[in-house]
Amino acid sequence: MNRLQNALAMLAMAGAALFNPHAHGEMAGSGIIHSKGMAELVMSGGSASAAELSQVEFDAKENSIQRYLAEFRPGAAEVYSSCPLTADTIDGIIVASRTRPPKARDGILQMKMRTSIDQVKLDQHLKSCVKPTAKRIAIVLVARKQAGPEHHDTYKAFFGKLDKSLGEVLSTRGFVVDSKQDMEVFSGGIYREERLVRQYEQSGQVNWEPARIASFISNIDLLVIGYFDIGRSQQLNTNRMMEVVVSGNAEMFDMVDNVVVSSTGNIQLAAEARTEHEAINEAAQLVVEEVGIQLTDKLNAYTMRVRN
Repeated sequence: MNRLQNALAMLAMAGAALFNPHAHGEMAGSGIIHSKGMAELVMSGGSASAAELSQVEFDAKENSIQRYLAEFRPGAAEVYSSCPLTADTIDGIIVASRTRPPKARDGILQMKMRTSIDQVKLDQHLKSCVKPTAKRIAIVLVARKQAGPEHHDTYKAFFGKLDKSLGEVLSTRGFVVDSKQDMEVFSGGIYREERLVRQYEQSGQVNWEPARIASFISNIDLLVIGYFDIGRSQQLNTNRMMEVVVSGNAEMFDMVDNVVVSSTGNIQLAAEARTEHEAINEAAQLVVEEVGIQLTDKLNAYTMRVRN
């Protein structure tokens, strides 16, 4: 567990470092940070040409961004090193600059400047440089306890809604999730699509280790397993509402590195509505909110990779 805890801590720090910059200098509350840049250029002649002056000015601006990121946001600095700005885009991020008179000595042109950097636009550029690490994600839903035939429709409706809603959450993080909604329910059976796996287990055998899951899933980067039981709907005497009770937990596995990315605590909740269908939908949405909060916070480390 120490190894896993250390790994999760490092992932959390990496995600925080990339898009949660520390306040620096005069940026507090303004979205503008200030930095210094310096650049040198070997001149082609005895004096600097207009093109050389333009190039050394660009290099100094970029150096000011690199220095800021290297000191305060090392995770973002790594992204920027593989996805730098261009002369056409840097002026939208460097909103102001003060340049000392350039110096030319021994054929070398040197320029120093102070810059004001629009932090919001810089972050937009950094985010445009990343793409999902895991292009494919699988969802497996398991009923922990044995369920009789009278509960099949309840589980089918609950897992169908949960599957769709959780898939929508993961899709917003850049993963490819099949949203097809038909669900086959049978004892110990599997309904499987190319990118999405749904599991209904009636036997009560829920020792679903990642290796066992991998035996019928291929080319999956991340795997979410949800173990849930849903109580039989009942009519409340007080207000004639229908109630469903759900308990369970979920885990997320990195199928490449064979480690647990995240796991939820035990989830217990009740939902009520005027009809069983509405109560099931409400229960599924509450579960998605819990799972989404606890699992997807860990996804940044898996969804940020520099575009080739």
